[in-house]
Amino acid sequence: MVLEVAALDIILGQEANFRRSFAVALESIVSMPGYLSHELKGSIENPSR
Repeated sequence: MVLEVAALDIILGQEANFRRSFAVALESIVSMPGYLSHELKGSIENPSR
């Protein structure tokens, strides 16, 4: 199994837009062969990460 961790820096104030766009992208992500699951978490230290 492969675990991929990606730290994404979001433009300050655009966090809600990012989450909406990510929800749309999930339709493609979950259909990829081998996809098992994902977790989308925010950073405590940096709310835009």
